[in-house]
Amino acid sequence: MATTKFFFLGFEVDEDLERRLKNCSKSDKTFLEQPQYLERIHLDEGHLIGRRLDGEGISVSTIEDSVRNVASLIKRVAPGWQKSTQHAVLKALEEEITHNDVIVGF
Repeated sequence: MATTKFFFLGFEVDEDLERRLKNCSKSDKTFLEQPQYLERIHLDEGHLIGRRLDGEGISVSTIEDSVRNVASLIKRVAPGWQKSTQHAVLKALEEEITHNDVIVGF
């Protein structure tokens, strides 16, 4: 089995955010469908929406810029979402690839 380690920077998807994402405008769906913008990952404790940060080490300024960018994208596709950048989480994860299945764990 192949594995890939990565950092994921994102926000917890609660019921309010889930509802807002489901009501996303057609023109903004691209931001939810292409992982270079936003990606959703499912973990045992729930799921997150955000972006992967690649690299062995990531500078603090890169993390800060990415948090602001991810929050801005979420606010665009989920108007009315009120979380601040202080609610962001950074997870070190490992992706396990088996045939066509991708399993994310930490």
